[in-house]
Amino acid sequence: AACHQRGIRIIVDDVLNHCSSQHPWFQSALDPGSDKHEWFVWRDQPPPEPGGPRHPVWHDQSIARTGQYYYGFFWHGMPDLNLRSAGATQAMHEQSQFWLADMGADGLRLDAIHHLIEDWPQFEHTPETFSWLRDFADAMHAVKPGVFLVGEAWGDPDTIARYIQSGLDSAFAFPLCFAIENGLNQGSAHGIADALAEAWIAMRGTQSTIIGNHDIDRVMSRLGGNTDKAACAATILLTTPGIPFIYYGEEIGMQGTKPDPDIRTPMQWTADPDNAGFSTATPWKPIHPSVTRINVETQSGDDGSLLSHYRRLIRLRQTHPALSHGDFRLLETGDDRVLAFLRQTPGQRLLVLINVSGEQARDGWALDARAVDLQDGTHLTELIHAVPVQAPQRADDRAWRPLPALEPRAGFVIQLP
Repeated sequence: AACHQRGIRIIVDDVLNHCSSQHPWFQSALDPGSDKHEWFVWRDQPPPEPGGPRHPVWHDQSIARTGQYYYGFFWHGMPDLNLRSAGATQAMHEQSQFWLADMGADGLRLDAIHHLIEDWPQFEHTPETFSWLRDFADAMHAVKPGVFLVGEAWGDPDTIARYIQSGLDSAFAFPLCFAIENGLNQGSAHGIADALAEAWIAMRGTQSTIIGNHDIDRVMSRLGGNTDKAACAATILLTTPGIPFIYYGEEIGMQGTKPDPDIRTPMQWTADPDNAGFSTATPWKPIHPSVTRINVETQSGDDGSLLSHYRRLIRLRQTHPALSHGDFRLLETGDDRVLAFLRQTPGQRLLVLINVSGEQARDGWALDARAVDLQDGTHLTELIHAVPVQAPQRADDRAWRPLPALEPRAGFVIQLP
């Protein structure tokens, strides 16, 4: 209720695929005569391992009690639910409905949904999974009209789009996440442009976009601790199509690499080395040593900080519909360092230019003025840095540079008439 009073809506992480091996459901299922036994996937002799011996999915911890192996894709401590079972399906519907109807959540992030139902040897993206999700989405929308359902499904854009076509509102665009990382580390826009185009063709802006999450090394660590790269990643995230998700701490540059506890440390609100302003409790693990300089309190007072950059971009996206839900069109620049695209609604046109490299782009790049349909000498405004913009000298100018130079890893948003 307090969040809703502040205009904040809550999306709850909803794990449909598996539970803990210590959960009462699984403990009961270890009795072959239990009604819970069919809620899990058992085999007397398991089929070949899809991931080979380095990633076993069939586990023998239950052999002494059941004489069977059980299936757990992620590890033996998280057995997969058998969602072919009416009982397991009903239980997952009921627990999801609890969060929406009883607790007032506004949406669900559906975890690992590409693994819901296996059909050996296919263990992800099965037709039964899509059918199950369609029924699930219908049930959740019946309980709470307007509920937001976003799915975590790893795959190519066309495959991810099938989850949206199966009743979800959105799904995470993982290929774009890694294309942004690789492009910034290589100083090349080519792969980023390809990933943006593929996501747009497949999902037309319904995708949820990320540069990191709780399962991979933090983006600042993947970018070598380079704040300029992190700022450029934020510029791409918040100017391109989709529903952007920010993994907490990305906006201040928190670092962390696997194992999981080290990428899920408390949010660094202050420079306090004991608690980082997160709470007064004794932390489970020490706060990251970067807390003295990487924290919200310090960066809030610095207009040049990563946090201030995020805030500017978020305000820009909120106040410019073309960024939040406009059409998208890539533009040729003639230079692999420079990413250029148009965002457009019926009442607004924005040109976005981003230099993803670590060097200044002065020569070697240009736009074709005909591609943006400008009149000679049109007055143009840059919205992030308020830098002067050079209009085309002729409407048919095929080598137009709106800015004399693009600084390393800098992004610009130019308002067009």
